[in-house]
Amino acid sequence: LAQIDWKEDSQQIHNKVRALYLGPQAFCFFEEEGGRKRLKIYRAQINPSVDSSAFCPGEICQVGKNSLSVACGKGVLDLLEVQKEGKKKQEIQDFLLGHSFRIGDRLS
Repeated sequence: LAQIDWKEDSQQIHNKVRALYLGPQAFCFFEEEGGRKRLKIYRAQINPSVDSSAFCPGEICQVGKNSLSVACGKGVLDLLEVQKEGKKKQEIQDFLLGHSFRIGDRLS
Protein backbone atom coordinates (compact mmCIF):
# COMPACT_ATOMS: atom_id res chain seq x y z
CA LEU A 1 0.00 0.00 0.00
CA ALA A 2 2.78 2.45 0.87
CA GLN A 3 5.08 1.34 -1.96
CA ILE A 4 5.23 3.86 -4.78
CA ASP A 5 4.15 2.79 -8.23
CA TRP A 6 6.02 5.18 -10.51
CA LYS A 7 3.53 4.41 -13.32
CA GLU A 8 0.98 6.57 -11.48
CA ASP A 9 0.94 10.26 -12.31
CA SER A 10 2.99 12.72 -10.28
CA GLN A 11 -0.08 14.20 -8.56
CA GLN A 12 -1.20 10.79 -7.27
CA ILE A 13 2.29 9.97 -5.96
CA HIS A 14 2.62 13.42 -4.39
CA ASN A 15 -0.71 12.92 -2.61
CA LYS A 16 0.41 9.48 -1.36
CA VAL A 17 3.65 10.91 0.04
CA ARG A 18 1.74 13.65 1.87
CA ALA A 19 -0.92 11.27 3.20
CA LEU A 20 1.63 8.80 4.55
CA TYR A 21 4.01 11.36 6.09
CA LEU A 22 3.27 10.27 9.68
CA GLY A 23 3.47 6.59 8.83
CA PRO A 24 3.86 4.23 7.23
CA GLN A 25 5.90 6.38 4.85
CA ALA A 26 5.71 6.04 1.08
CA PHE A 27 8.75 4.14 -0.16
CA CYS A 28 10.57 2.76 -3.17
CA PHE A 29 13.80 0.85 -3.74
CA PHE A 30 17.10 1.74 -5.37
CA GLU A 31 20.21 -0.24 -6.21
CA GLU A 32 23.57 0.59 -4.71
CA GLU A 33 26.78 -1.26 -4.10
CA GLY A 34 25.80 -3.94 -1.64
CA GLY A 35 22.32 -4.51 -3.01
CA ARG A 36 18.81 -3.17 -3.07
CA LYS A 37 17.91 -0.56 -0.44
CA ARG A 38 14.58 0.85 0.69
CA LEU A 39 14.14 4.61 0.38
CA LYS A 40 11.35 6.24 2.39
CA ILE A 41 10.07 9.49 0.93
CA TYR A 42 8.85 12.07 3.43
CA ARG A 43 8.48 15.12 1.21
CA ALA A 44 8.28 15.67 -2.54
CA GLN A 45 6.97 18.24 -4.98
CA ILE A 46 5.68 18.16 -8.52
CA ASN A 47 8.10 19.65 -11.03
CA PRO A 48 6.17 20.95 -14.06
CA SER A 49 9.29 22.35 -15.76
CA VAL A 50 10.94 18.99 -16.57
CA ASP A 51 9.84 16.99 -19.61
CA SER A 52 9.56 13.31 -18.70
CA SER A 53 8.49 12.04 -22.13
CA ALA A 54 11.94 10.56 -22.89
CA PHE A 55 12.03 8.59 -19.62
CA CYS A 56 10.32 5.49 -18.27
CA PRO A 57 8.42 5.73 -14.97
CA GLY A 58 10.87 5.50 -12.08
CA GLU A 59 13.89 6.77 -14.03
CA ILE A 60 15.94 9.64 -12.68
CA CYS A 61 15.44 12.43 -15.21
CA GLN A 62 17.35 15.24 -13.52
CA VAL A 63 20.11 15.32 -10.90
CA GLY A 64 21.51 18.45 -9.31
CA LYS A 65 23.51 19.31 -6.23
CA ASN A 66 20.26 19.98 -4.40
CA SER A 67 17.70 18.03 -6.43
CA LEU A 68 16.67 14.59 -7.60
CA SER A 69 13.81 14.37 -10.11
CA VAL A 70 12.00 11.14 -10.95
CA ALA A 71 9.81 10.50 -14.00
CA CYS A 72 6.30 9.28 -13.24
CA GLY A 73 3.63 7.80 -15.49
CA LYS A 74 2.67 11.40 -16.17
CA GLY A 75 4.85 14.25 -14.92
CA VAL A 76 7.92 14.52 -12.71
CA LEU A 77 8.36 14.44 -8.95
CA ASP A 78 11.26 16.10 -7.11
CA LEU A 79 12.30 14.28 -3.94
CA LEU A 80 12.89 16.71 -1.06
CA GLU A 81 13.29 14.65 2.12
CA VAL A 82 14.18 10.96 2.21
CA GLN A 83 15.44 8.22 4.51
CA LYS A 84 17.59 5.30 3.39
CA GLU A 85 16.94 2.12 5.35
CA GLY A 86 19.02 2.03 8.52
CA LYS A 87 19.85 5.76 8.33
CA LYS A 88 18.39 9.05 9.55
CA LYS A 89 15.89 11.16 7.64
CA GLN A 90 17.71 13.70 5.43
CA GLU A 91 17.07 16.65 3.18
CA ILE A 92 17.78 15.60 -0.42
CA GLN A 93 20.95 17.71 -0.71
CA ASP A 94 22.46 15.90 2.31
CA PHE A 95 21.40 12.50 0.98
CA LEU A 96 23.01 13.25 -2.40
CA LEU A 97 26.36 14.02 -0.75
CA GLY A 98 26.72 10.30 0.00
CA HIS A 99 24.99 8.85 -3.06
CA SER A 100 25.71 9.30 -6.72
CA PHE A 101 22.70 9.03 -9.01
CA ARG A 102 22.90 9.49 -12.75
CA ILE A 103 20.23 10.34 -15.26
CA GLY A 104 18.64 7.06 -16.32
CA ASP A 105 19.15 5.29 -12.97
CA ARG A 106 15.93 3.65 -11.77
CA LEU A 107 13.90 3.66 -8.60
CA SER A 108 11.58 0.67 -8.29
